[in-house]
Amino acid sequence: MALDMGAVPSRPLTGYPAPDSSRINQTSSLTDLVNLAGRQRMLSQRIGLTLMLGLSAPEDRQWQVALGDTVDQFARSHDLIVSGRTAPDQDVRALPALNAYLHAGDPSPERSIRTFIRKSTDLCGALDAGTRVETAEVVIFAAEIAGPVLSCVVGLTVALEQDIHALEAAQARQSTQDRARVMKAAGRIAGAAEVARMISFNARISAARAGEFGREFTALTQEIKTISDDIQSASKDILTYMRG
Repeated sequence: MALDMGAVPSRPLTGYPAPDSSRINQTSSLTDLVNLAGRQRMLSQRIGLTLMLGLSAPEDRQWQVALGDTVDQFARSHDLIVSGRTAPDQDVRALPALNAYLHAGDPSPERSIRTFIRKSTDLCGALDAGTRVETAEVVIFAAEIAGPVLSCVVGLTVALEQDIHALEAAQARQSTQDRARVMKAAGRIAGAAEVARMISFNARISAARAGEFGREFTALTQEIKTISDDIQSASKDILTYMRG
């Protein structure tokens, strides 16, 4: 009998191993997110391939386990991607281009991907229950995966790359501003050090004129000059480094 997608209860996304996130750095960049999105393309194609292989070898039940595992990984990864994360313990990150893409059109890519996840999950539940699935139905579903679903996943990756470019541009602007502020501050420090050096020089002249009474003051002014020279030298080093 034909499978009624609306009549089969959705299979809970539990009981399967979560996507391996142990190798993902907790401070991952958006590039890591693009890689995760690229993995979704492979997972979606694997779902269609596993279904077709299962129809050709129905006596081998291992393909059902593989199908359920793949569907679960795809669903979990999609939840992470739309929240701007590559691991569940990371903070949610706003991604303007991705958000705009996911909710554009009717049906939106987000709705299309969620529908794909629901249908895949329902197929898992039906197969576990021993419900017969028509070959034609699986072929049509596999065609949807290779067409609209794949297009949505590819578009998602493109949107993430747009967010990467926007972030890199913002970081470059911020870096330029920070550089200018540091150079300005270093310039002011160098100027202040030069003023302190001149004050020390004038004070030393006055101390020399004071003769015996100015000896201790002479030692103090020499120390001030030494400190001023060190500050000025360090400031010049900073300016030289910042200017590249």
